[in-house]
Amino acid sequence: MGDKLDCTGMGNGIRFGKKSSNKCGDSKMKIIDEDVYKAEKGSTTNIALSKKYFAEKIASRQALFDSIDFESFVPIFEIIRDILLYDNNINTRKDL
Repeated sequence: MGDKLDCTGMGNGIRFGKKSSNKCGDSKMKIIDEDVYKAEKGSTTNIALSKKYFAEKIASRQALFDSIDFESFVPIFEIIRDILLYDNNINTRKDL
């Protein structure tokens, strides 16, 4: 997330590859999924993950991704379920 990096792209042991970016800074909540490197001399390996690869690592329960807590997502999923049930009830009523 951009709010973890300062406006120069530097953060806690990581460096965002583009020196100036509209994705970095205190108020930025954009996902950075490219051009992120360890802040080490000579580091050239991009350590960012696209949303797709991040999801695949969670789904396959790879190391470091096998203990992610989804509890905070439960209320969101319940709201989505309620919306779908409501929509389904409206669309199946014959008196409309």
